[in-house]
Amino acid sequence: MPLLQVEGLRAGHGQGADVLHGISLTVAEGELVCLIGANGAGKTTLLRTIMGLVKPRAGRVQFAGREIAGMATASIARLGASLVPEGRGVFPGLTVLDNLRLAATPWGGTGVALQAELDRVFALFPILAERRAQLAWSLSGGQQQMLAIGRALVTRPKLLLLDEPSLGLAPNLVEQVFDTLAEINRLGVSTLLVEQNALMALDVSHRGYVLELGRIVAADTAAALRDDARVQGAYLGG
Repeated sequence: MPLLQVEGLRAGHGQGADVLHGISLTVAEGELVCLIGANGAGKTTLLRTIMGLVKPRAGRVQFAGREIAGMATASIARLGASLVPEGRGVFPGLTVLDNLRLAATPWGGTGVALQAELDRVFALFPILAERRAQLAWSLSGGQQQMLAIGRALVTRPKLLLLDEPSLGLAPNLVEQVFDTLAEINRLGVSTLLVEQNALMALDVSHRGYVLELGRIVAADTAAALRDDARVQGAYLGG
């Protein structure tokens, strides 16, 4: 059974029309899977529905062998899913270290030491180790994105969901972030990546899905999608 299995998922916002129209996808243990598509395709809504922030109207979402459609977000997080939202969402008035510690509060009272998780984050992002006492608002955009990813990692996720991690970053930082995502995946964290930089996303992914107007219109290995003429024309600049 896949780690994450979405079947026939329909969802929307409030009383409005559906944004997702029967989405089905899977993420296996150890996979890095990307979801590409234009603005307004429903990518963020899909991640938010998986995490319980948007209530599904139909369909199934199974994670780690359990049905989670309609489950509270905190309960889904405790099962091992962690979302890095678009816009980073760090706590600007807290230090880097306190942002990381706060993310670990759901299991911090269990007697499990946090230092190993902090060491892993600081090994992946040495600049955060240097600036652990610095307030998050004073970090650059790239450093805030690193902090957002690091904050997700201290929760010990089985599945990492990322929403547009390259948004607003300089090209050299985009490459650094994607290299780190590949390394996180090599460490055993399954990943579902939503990203408008389709070429970079496909370069680091095992498989990919193309989402258009709330529907999956293509699904294949990352290599096959890179070579697909339609995907090239629509998302890869030729």
